Amino acid sequence: MKCWCNCFATLLVLFCLTNEINAQDTTCIYGSVFENFPESKPLDFYCLDANYGLVLGKKKSKNPFKFVFLDSNLIVKSQVDLSFPSNSFVSSLVVDNKPYLFFSKTNAEGQQELMVQKVNSNGQLANPYVLTSFKNIGGYKVNFKLSVSKNSKKVVLLVEHPYEKQKHEKFTLILFDERLKLIQIVNKTLDVLYKHKRINFPVISDDGSVYVIKKHFHKKTQYYIFHLKGSDVEEAKIGLRSRDVVSLRYLANDKGELNVFGFFKSPIHLNYEGVFSMRFNHSVHPEFKKEVFLTEKTVGAFKSKKEIKIKGFGLDNFKINKLLTDTSGNFFLVAGHLFRSQLKIGSEHFRKGLVAVKFSKTGNFIWSSPFVYNQYELFSKQGSWASFISFVDDKELNIIYNSINYKLKKPEQMNTNTFIKTNRISFDKLGQTIDKKIDKIYGFKGDKMGMIPNLLAKNGKNIFLLFQNEQKTESRVVRVNLY
Repeated sequence: MKCWCNCFATLLVLFCLTNEINAQDTTCIYGSVFENFPESKPLDFYCLDANYGLVLGKKKSKNPFKFVFLDSNLIVKSQVDLSFPSNSFVSSLVVDNKPYLFFSKTNAEGQQELMVQKVNSNGQLANPYVLTSFKNIGGYKVNFKLSVSKNSKKVVLLVEHPYEKQKHEKFTLILFDERLKLIQIVNKTLDVLYKHKRINFPVISDDGSVYVIKKHFHKKTQYYIFHLKGSDVEEAKIGLRSRDVVSLRYLANDKGELNVFGFFKSPIHLNYEGVFSMRFNHSVHPEFKKEVFLTEKTVGAFKSKKEIKIKGFGLDNFKINKLLTDTSGNFFLVAGHLFRSQLKIGSEHFRKGLVAVKFSKTGNFIWSSPFVYNQYELFSKQGSWASFISFVDDKELNIIYNSINYKLKKPEQMNTNTFIKTNRISFDKLGQTIDKKIDKIYGFKGDKMGMIPNLLAKNGKNIFLLFQNEQKTESRVVRVNLY
């Protein structure tokens, strides 16, 4: 997953047409162009037998969500506006290899219903039905959050009960099988009091193990972990020896283990001072824990010695982008920089680069590596051309990013985001970056379009990317074969 007065412009250097093509070059299939609302974001992309489906929308928008059905060559066969209001959208999941849309609705009795709508392989949407419902309280509504196992055979629904002043927070965990048939319901009252905004993340593994990660703020950010054990829910705080966890990501494996990776901050500054890894094995108490400070090389790529002396050692203005695994079970934690500043011509978004951290399959630190790309972009409510895409191809972490610099302009090109080209790099086994080809991605005919930094899907050696025109009113999907 708006209005943009700054012209997109201009120097789309289609270097793929001028570079020499070799046997390792990428090959592409260019989809047909379709219309969309400027603020719409890609929310999900389905493989429907030999065809594809794309869900576009934005939850806070007044415009409806859209479902786009494409054939095997990414030619648009049909488009339909989804019937539910945008702000009622909950999630999109593939369960037992079948796509489902979930949205929330208040019924006549004041209950909040979780509605389900199946997407058929021919791109048709089945009639929605009620999966479950819970009572709202005093104007405060129930909130639903969903997660599906990696093998798409098990689903967990986290029901966040309505806010009640000075009462302890409650949630309900509901488990479903691959046919969305009820397996189990468990209620839990937490030790913390209700807050209007709650940040809870349910996760379920292939063997049916259920965890919940909770982010809670009381004087400082705190993280909790919950584990469903029979009919009871265990609870514990996620803590380190001498530092506070500032940000994390997690992945469950097929054995029911939950791997958690993230960054810790310094005692003085809110930054990324180091990394940690934990492994939970059907328990809220980690069986493995490791903490490592970032290297001087990594921090020094983004801060001078003078800045380190003033602001402290660590990465400032970074945010986790992805946690990924390779075919050997190793983990990659990727975080990107973003600094916002207000100028007379608008809000400038400066992205200096990213940091990649590799861990072994057991959670041990292997390396951290910085990569600087210096993206300068004027803010647009329609969305960004900057940031990056990260994915793993076999055992290598890959990054695709656009070269963006609105400052590189001629006098008559004021207030533009100059889009130069799209690049691809990978990290080798030592953490060194290697330039990779991503030629031909701009080889389509018609109006110029730029790549949106959002990976729709990766299927084997194919990745699916979304391209849009400067007004972000037209899009096309491009399938890129990496070899």
